[in-house]
Amino acid sequence: MLLAAAAFPMWAGGASAQLLPHGLANPPSNILPTHAMDEACGAATGPACQQAVLDAIDTARGAEGVGPLVLPPSYGSLSLAEQLLVLANLERVDRGLPGFAGLSAQLDGLALSGAQANNDPSGPAGTSWGSNWAGGEATALLADFDWMYDDGVGSPNMDCSAQQQSGGCWDHRQNILGNYGPHPSMGAAATTVSGVSSMTEVFSSGPAGTLAFRAPAETVSVGTAPISTAPVGTVSSLSPSAGSPGSGALGVDGGGYLQTASDGAVFTYGKAGFLGSVANIHLARPVVGVEATPGGSGYWEVAADGGVFSFGQAKFYGSAAPLHLSHRVVGMAVPASGKGYWLATSDGGVYSFGDARFLGAPGGRAGDGVVAIVPAPKGDGYWLATKNGAVYSFGNAKFYGPRGRLGLSSPIVGMAATHGGHGYWLVTKSGRVYAFGGAESYGSALGKARSGVVGIAAPQKAGGYYLSLGNGTVLGFGFGRSTFAAHEVAWHSREHVVGIAAA
Repeated sequence: MLLAAAAFPMWAGGASAQLLPHGLANPPSNILPTHAMDEACGAATGPACQQAVLDAIDTARGAEGVGPLVLPPSYGSLSLAEQLLVLANLERVDRGLPGFAGLSAQLDGLALSGAQANNDPSGPAGTSWGSNWAGGEATALLADFDWMYDDGVGSPNMDCSAQQQSGGCWDHRQNILGNYGPHPSMGAAATTVSGVSSMTEVFSSGPAGTLAFRAPAETVSVGTAPISTAPVGTVSSLSPSAGSPGSGALGVDGGGYLQTASDGAVFTYGKAGFLGSVANIHLARPVVGVEATPGGSGYWEVAADGGVFSFGQAKFYGSAAPLHLSHRVVGMAVPASGKGYWLATSDGGVYSFGDARFLGAPGGRAGDGVVAIVPAPKGDGYWLATKNGAVYSFGNAKFYGPRGRLGLSSPIVGMAATHGGHGYWLVTKSGRVYAFGGAESYGSALGKARSGVVGIAAPQKAGGYYLSLGNGTVLGFGFGRSTFAAHEVAWHSREHVVGIAAA
């Protein structure tokens, strides 16, 4: 596998490195291919290889506070060039950036010239552009992993070394996530030169012109819900106006909820009040979730390294940050007393603080797939859910299912329990909701979750649930209605929304 240095975007005859949009940072260190990738992709490029690469990408994205990479159903039937477009779009859209409408016929021609020459393509004159080339990669997913995550010191990026870290390190990633204006365009190509694969992509701020291929809709847009007027990176408390669509779900029926972004910004809605955030604090690791006290008089934010931050009447009982955990924290659960909390890591570790007693953990059975921990609303217990739909119950938390594999086409990203504790819901990134035990199914967000669902929350005194999307949109289901009731709000933060909690 060999990667060439990506060309810098250029303005006419000048050249400058493509900077990432504010709030998007390069990984702190290079991420090497996993042993599973090497084994699965060494001799074949079938489903096992694809899954191994997806798992590695999801782990890398998770460390950034970005949700799993969910490929569209049509992905397997696309050409390599079309797959490169889909992957570039998903890497951008899942971070709140606009995707490309499709493959520009003009840029495809430039990309093909570069691929045939085993070199970076040149972009159109008079535009801001960047381009990438990968030689010897068998699949588009492998190329995406190289460009986005294996592009720093110690990678095959020929323009990056320990001696020139400020030069070409992460330039492929920066080209994919770069700012190409309000109407970015892209071209891509894949060919074979002397028996070795050669893939290229070129990005430009110029008009796309004729499209040779139109991108799947779910990979292009970051959502169309109205954006609030709060300044970027600030925090606020928002309530729907009287009579506004879905206002009952927020106020009378649901009470309210909080959302948090990976930079720690907190937004509150309905009866939930804003009490502070870590938005203006330099964090070692991104925030991954938010939980409210049982009475709604305070809340905690939790970061991927186990750091805990308390606000209002939520008391600080300790954090896992000093433990230097080998796996990232994925969530927090608060017992009914509100006088402690559990933290769960992606490998199934559970850490207890305050009066939250340790009741067990799945350990190695969960692999590296745990995505949520949820408290039993009554009694002493908790559930853990994995991205493949497995549920583990401990203490007084009863197991209600699933009894077998769910046959998911999109990973599980969140879990919530009924306020009586007699059932629970699992939700996938694409918005499908699965109900178990006494949990009633109120509907799903399939087709509505363009930016991907990141969490689910159930109010303590009403039947229904909220689904939070990565762009800040909230969809409400149930709340005494026989039909779908949605309230959509999108807030403006520097980072991706990562969590929601009912207050």
